Amino acid sequence: MRPAGVNWPLKEISEEELQKINANKSVNATNNIASQAINTPSTGQKSTEKLAKPTKPSFKLEDLSKANGLAHEAAHDALSDVRATIDLARLIKTTNPKLFDFCLSLHKKDRVAAELGLPTTLQNARPFLHVSGMFPAERGCIAIMFPLAMHPSNKNELIAWDLSEDPSTLATLSTDEIRLRMFTRASELPQGMTRLPIKTIHLNKSPVVISSLKTLTPEMANQWGIDMALQMKHAEKATELPDMNAMWAEIFKRPEVEKTIPDVDADLYGGFVGNNDRRRLNQLIALTPDKLFDARTGFEDERLEELYFRYKARNFPEVLNEDEQERWYEHCSGRLQDGQGGARSLEAFYAQLNELSKTADAKGLTVLTALAEYGDSLA
Repeated sequence: MRPAGVNWPLKEISEEELQKINANKSVNATNNIASQAINTPSTGQKSTEKLAKPTKPSFKLEDLSKANGLAHEAAHDALSDVRATIDLARLIKTTNPKLFDFCLSLHKKDRVAAELGLPTTLQNARPFLHVSGMFPAERGCIAIMFPLAMHPSNKNELIAWDLSEDPSTLATLSTDEIRLRMFTRASELPQGMTRLPIKTIHLNKSPVVISSLKTLTPEMANQWGIDMALQMKHAEKATELPDMNAMWAEIFKRPEVEKTIPDVDADLYGGFVGNNDRRRLNQLIALTPDKLFDARTGFEDERLEELYFRYKARNFPEVLNEDEQERWYEHCSGRLQDGQGGARSLEAFYAQLNELSKTADAKGLTVLTALAEYGDSLA
């Protein structure tokens, strides 16, 4: 999506080039697997300071631009962010063109499937490297994953296990236990219980997946705390898991939602926001993104906690923690797959497009085709 105020061409950069650069946030992190293509900055206090905090790599555009001597006049301004992204992409392509071109090739879902060896079975599946902002920066945003199954209702989504933990646990859990440990926030789980290291990967979202584990050098594995020998043992155990296809269908089956309860985004008749809450909202909206993470809300109106969470997720997804990222994913998935909150599901969306196509002229069909492609990008 082109930001407001950006006209093409922009310093001889085409719109197509910018669309391809969408993968760059993952390319930045992939820099921690292959040879260094760019300087990766660290956050935290220096060790000489009192109460020193351990440093960790930062993949924020603002920090990366500064560490690599690139201009970024107004962080979080759409036009400035676009220019900085283009400059960073050019730097990566110049210093490590092979890595850059590989990541760009993954914008095709068939290429992603081939890299993962899909379709496959548990017995024949192979582990792979995955780079994602869902993994902590302290581990380089890297994990060695194992394909468990395809999502029961989304052919473009792979269910995978983080091999830093033993997958044998899955064979001992019931459907309800797996669901609980997948979809419940860590802070809300019973004491002593942890979330399962399961992540779904969208094949059509340009994921950075690498089939060759040799890409991760021993030095890099050591730096990011990855025990290759142990994780390969975990991979062997994953191949011995029983067939869980029937369980996945139940695990991902969503409970019926009471349709009479209005969603907070559409609750026009739920009453006006009180003066105290209005003042607090104005204070929160004025905060810079880096201040949103620790900001306390203290709302009196119970609707505002959810609305504030959605405000952060839509406008500043980089400030969400892991639990919040999963919560936002579940919200979006529920809307698109099941029409939760009164939303139009993708199934209903495509059905309406098909109905309209029966009477559309050539111009109308062009519009409907574009809408269908947009729907495909969301699936």
